[in-house]
Amino acid sequence: MAKGKVKKEMNIKLIPIQPIKRKWLEVPIIGETPFSPHKLSAEAKRQLDRTQKDKAKIKKQVIDPQQEFANSLYWLDKDGNLTADGKDPLKHKYGFGMKASAFKQGMIAAGRKIEGVEMTQLKPIFHVFGAKDTSKSFIKIIGIPEIECEFGNEPGVWVRIGGKGPGTGTPDVRYRAIFKEWKAILYIQYNPDWISEEQIFNLVNIAGFVAGVGEDRPGKKGGTGGMYRVGTK
Repeated sequence: MAKGKVKKEMNIKLIPIQPIKRKWLEVPIIGETPFSPHKLSAEAKRQLDRTQKDKAKIKKQVIDPQQEFANSLYWLDKDGNLTADGKDPLKHKYGFGMKASAFKQGMIAAGRKIEGVEMTQLKPIFHVFGAKDTSKSFIKIIGIPEIECEFGNEPGVWVRIGGKGPGTGTPDVRYRAIFKEWKAILYIQYNPDWISEEQIFNLVNIAGFVAGVGEDRPGKKGGTGGMYRVGTK
């Protein structure tokens, strides 16, 4: 060894990393107020993407209530996956769903009402799926959709006002599906070292009250749609 050089010993401290634990929990919920999934149709999305100049060139379309009703639903196939929209919801035998992420967002929002809990802490410690299968991203809604809904200024229709505020712009009448009575099962994967089963049930209950799901929910402009609670299967 060259003169003047001192050999340094490396002290490496090993940090124990425990294997992650994964558990599943089935949480049945019961709707307390009417729920509307309000899925945007492909045509509605295209219109939202157009500029105001482009919109001026679009001829006013004839509204088809039945088709708008059908297009506002998330249609599921026999395996519980999203499939193409049909024409008559009442003849569809595999049912309809809602994004599982919408229920998780509600649970995270519920953290605002719990002292000492931050939303950022809740995001990574549990996940919501449509089955005990991480590829299932839609929760099946158990119930019969109806074209009539109690929102808006007229029975059976939604009335949206364009422009910068109420009383400005042209009324935009849209038909939507609604589940007046509904229930579902949330499949939640979690680590029991980070959150308990009781805490998850409490989060779901709080989420159903303060956040809700779908259109006109409490978490969006203070509505009352899509409220739910933990119930029985």
